[in-house]
Amino acid sequence: EEAGQVVSRFWTGMLVGQLFVAWWVLRVGARRLVLLCVTTTLLSSLPLWLVSTTQWLPALACLWGVANLDLLKMVIAFASLTVAVPTPRLLAALLFGATTGTAVSPTVTTVVVDHFGTLRVLQFGSLCYFVLALFVALAHRLSRRPAAPGRGAPP
Repeated sequence: EEAGQVVSRFWTGMLVGQLFVAWWVLRVGARRLVLLCVTTTLLSSLPLWLVSTTQWLPALACLWGVANLDLLKMVIAFASLTVAVPTPRLLAALLFGATTGTAVSPTVTTVVVDHFGTLRVLQFGSLCYFVLALFVALAHRLSRRPAAPGRGAPP
């Protein structure tokens, strides 16, 4: 019952974050907002494994959901903006990757919990967010480079 409450609070927070992003992306833009999303998601995942008592988990999960700012959709939007003309193949590949990741994550987290415990799966999640932050920052930087002579400028 307690675990269900934590998960419920995460999804409630995620709903609030998605509503906020739907409005804010029009003012800030996906390129800048994705950096904020990945940073807030990473930082808000840290308290989940740093707290010593479970009574804080529902509130922290809600905060994590809000701070997530719909990261998956923001990364997909950002990836499509890093090329001059996003092709249907690129968008299909991004959606396939997102769907595959969503489908295998319960299995991956179960394996990590079985072998290393619940604390390690939370730390593993933060590590994954950190790696994603590195990739997003690198892509952000590379997509801003000036175009080579004879090539179109990046968007």
